[in-house]
Amino acid sequence: MVKEQLVKVYSLMNVPIVTGLEGPGLTVAQKIWYCVATVSGQYLWARL
Repeated sequence: MVKEQLVKVYSLMNVPIVTGLEGPGLTVAQKIWYCVATVSGQYLWARL
């Protein structure tokens, strides 16, 4: 909930949103795995 609110605030202020995944540090496969792990981890944590 807080993340969505922050995204709305930043988008209204025209501030670029930096997630930490923009740089050349991770491969595409690593970025996809990170996103899947983050979303599924949040889902599993919410189900506890």
